[in-house]
Amino acid sequence: MNSALSSPVAFQQSRAHFIPKMRWFRFSPEALEVIETESVTDDCSDIDKTNDAELIEPLLPVSHRAIAYGDGFFSTMKVQAGKVYWQKYHQHRIHTHATALQLYLPKSQQLLLWQHISYYARIIDIGMIKVIVTRQAQNIRGYGFSIHDTDNGCDIYIGVWATEPPPKITNLLASQLPYSLISQILAEVPIQPAITAMTLQSRISCIPPTLAGLKTLNRLDNVLASAELKQQQARMPAHLSNPLAEGLVQDMFGYWVEGTMSNVFYQLDTDATDAQWFTPPIDRSGVNGVMRQVLMDSFDKTTYPIIERHLEDKDITRLTGLFFCNAVRGIMPVAELIVDDNKITFAYASVLYN
Repeated sequence: MNSALSSPVAFQQSRAHFIPKMRWFRFSPEALEVIETESVTDDCSDIDKTNDAELIEPLLPVSHRAIAYGDGFFSTMKVQAGKVYWQKYHQHRIHTHATALQLYLPKSQQLLLWQHISYYARIIDIGMIKVIVTRQAQNIRGYGFSIHDTDNGCDIYIGVWATEPPPKITNLLASQLPYSLISQILAEVPIQPAITAMTLQSRISCIPPTLAGLKTLNRLDNVLASAELKQQQARMPAHLSNPLAEGLVQDMFGYWVEGTMSNVFYQLDTDATDAQWFTPPIDRSGVNGVMRQVLMDSFDKTTYPIIERHLEDKDITRLTGLFFCNAVRGIMPVAELIVDDNKITFAYASVLYN
């Protein structure tokens, strides 16, 4: 085994160390350092301080570019059976995002990073891994950065969280149109219990083409949209059969683009086959999520490729199907969509689980 994988303290831990909270490590080609920001315990006696990984201070300096400018990006990964789901897509995101943001992340470092991520995945077996990539500090004042590639190296942080196995539920929805088609094409994609969603007043920002679809650290519009959703959840009656779990948000042009933490797919009453899905384009707003791209690539090989199409106000009453998705949760079918004081019910999603 690579020596860099045999020495860090993270690899001396068992799965139990990652259960209560996400635990963070700072990656470098030489070693990993433990960051006790979200520590699983205040007792650090189990850490061997004589090895290559050194316990470090939990806080980034306020001058760090990730804090000052949001200069970086992240990717959150589902771990199941000791492997990262859709790893090639996450690898592609890290490579393309680093290129788009002009971060210096050579292939040798990317390879070593993925060796570490794969090792963590085997340790936790089930859970999630989050990778944050930021630009390293530079002796340049203000927003700008060095014109030399090698001056734009990365600070990389890996968050690891082991979760309990999800309950085994008989999913009647997965056997019904149109979700049966998704199950046939992508059997490994989990289809969650159906939810209630609502249209939100918050809007997400429009961005230049160079940043289109990127999952950067600048997520304040999602933060505020999520806060609005939390407020609405607090007002909802506790006995809802389908919990209010996601909100649909518009961009500044008034198009419905995505959820607060997920991409959205929809069907319209013009399709009699229950097979055609649409998704809003993300060329000026929103994130090109991993699950979104997995679905689009997979459906490209079928009779009904997914079509990118703006979702407008006039389309809302014509919706016959709606689901949200992300790489951790999979597909979240919508049983009811709350629009102002009205509800749109999707009949096929009202048959849930035994």
